[in-house]
Amino acid sequence: MNYFRGRVIPKFIGSLKNLRYLNLSGSGFGGRVPHELGNLSTLSYLDLNPYRVIRSNTNDGTNVPMYDLHVDRLDWLSGLSSLQYLDMGVVNLNTAADWLLSINMLPSILNLHLSSSQLPNISTSLPHVNLTSLSTLDLSGNRLGPQIPTWVFNNSRLVSLDLGFNDFSYPIPTAMGNLCNLQTLNLQLNHFNGEINKFEESFKGCIKRDLKSLNTLILDNNGLSGGIPSSISHLSQLTSLHLKNNKLSGELPSSMMNCTGLKTLDLGENGFSGKIPKWIGERLSFLKFLILRSNKFHGGLPPHLSLLDELQVLDLSQNNLSGTIPESFGNFSAMRVANMTNVIIYSGGRLSGVESIWVFWKGFLYEYSRTLSLVININLSGNDLHGEIPKEITHLVGLQSLNLSRNRLIGTIPEDINDLQRIESLDLSWNQLSGAIPHSFSYLTFLSHLNLSHNNFSGRIPSSNQLDTINDSSIYMGNPLLCGPPLLNQCPRVPNSQSLFDGDKEAKDELEIQLFFISMGPGFVVGFWVVCGILLFKRSWRVAYYNFFDDMGDRLYVAVARRLAKFKKNKGLQGNRGLPSSTPKHVLHPRALPGHKSSL
Repeated sequence: MNYFRGRVIPKFIGSLKNLRYLNLSGSGFGGRVPHELGNLSTLSYLDLNPYRVIRSNTNDGTNVPMYDLHVDRLDWLSGLSSLQYLDMGVVNLNTAADWLLSINMLPSILNLHLSSSQLPNISTSLPHVNLTSLSTLDLSGNRLGPQIPTWVFNNSRLVSLDLGFNDFSYPIPTAMGNLCNLQTLNLQLNHFNGEINKFEESFKGCIKRDLKSLNTLILDNNGLSGGIPSSISHLSQLTSLHLKNNKLSGELPSSMMNCTGLKTLDLGENGFSGKIPKWIGERLSFLKFLILRSNKFHGGLPPHLSLLDELQVLDLSQNNLSGTIPESFGNFSAMRVANMTNVIIYSGGRLSGVESIWVFWKGFLYEYSRTLSLVININLSGNDLHGEIPKEITHLVGLQSLNLSRNRLIGTIPEDINDLQRIESLDLSWNQLSGAIPHSFSYLTFLSHLNLSHNNFSGRIPSSNQLDTINDSSIYMGNPLLCGPPLLNQCPRVPNSQSLFDGDKEAKDELEIQLFFISMGPGFVVGFWVVCGILLFKRSWRVAYYNFFDDMGDRLYVAVARRLAKFKKNKGLQGNRGLPSSTPKHVLHPRALPGHKSSL
């Protein structure tokens, strides 16, 4: 993708009379949008949104600097008679007081996106606004409150409506009931308050009868109170429900089990109580993201949650849950594989927008949307869970973040913790865990955030490999029996051993020696019968074998005899050389003369 670093959009583009598609989003243009674009009468798609993200594998990426792309007026839009899609989100429209009148003159417009465009306030009731062809309207992030303009609800064809972050408050116009085909409704980050039942009463007219079409409902960060109405069961097509950070309370109605298509259920930061229903695991089989953090749920963790084969994010933190962690929590199918492929997840259909949730990650809260399919997370922190960490949890080889902090867990860290090869964040702090810290931690090559503080761990802190990259004493503080770097508490010397690592090595060597001697017996038996068995049953090999050794014996005998004779001969010669040189030759013994035959 090109990036123009603040250069102005060229005016000559307006001379391309036959242009039908123009996408300049995230291209780094700045300055004033040229009015010449209004000459493109055949243009059906125009995207000038300067927002751009460089995506990465661990979060939603790094924002690229944006330049001040702005307009002074929008009357030139009237020349785009064929325009069906317009995205000027994040483009500064603060001085374009005519923005609504100009857009009202687009006869074919279907999709209008003006999010975070600093739109100037307009009258809440403009009877001449006639945007009846719209199917998607996004005015989020413009602070148009306190009252929603009534003209927004005059379009029964509207499929997706996003009015989030606009400082709107009650009352919601009863005209919302005219939105008979609505599939996505986003009213997050406003000031709606009062009973959620009253909110429901605003849905009158055809939307009350045909509410089954709604698949995405986002009411996060408002002031809604009361319990979830049982009529939510009418939303049989609902796939994404966001009610985070309100004042909702009571138990979850059993009628919610009829919302069997739910993929995202975010009820965090409310006052819900009671036990976590079993039907969540039994009936909501498509659930990918379950967030119930910061409520008042009590009782045990339902083992039935492990039936959720597609679950990627489970956040039950900051509740009053008790009991042990079920062994079945090692059976989450989607967490037992390492997902390496990013697929954009939509909250409903493509018109509903990209799904987005907030996840605690490495001690902080992050929002994930376009990389959400890569997030695999379990957070059970801040409860009253006891017992040991089940070893089955190590079967979740795709798990990236595990937070079990601030409970009453006991026992040791599972020996197979190194099976969590994709783990990046592990928090076991503020428990009653004991024993040695497994040396296998050093083999978790993705681990970048570790917290084992305030437990009862003992012994030497393991080092090398990955643990050397997160060498922070705060990781281990509150464990008085731990010693070694990075703590100042030095470990006592171990006699005849430099370190526990050397001890492990010696134990390994001893085991190898034991295995060697154990294998000698079977090895001797097998080797003996391989050789002797062949000689016993194969006569020709047996004869050849014995002939070979007979021959070798003869050769050895001859070689030894020759060596011995040569040795004696050399010894005799050395003796003769020792006689006096003046001795006459006839004095020599007759046998010493060659060729002499004795007469004796």
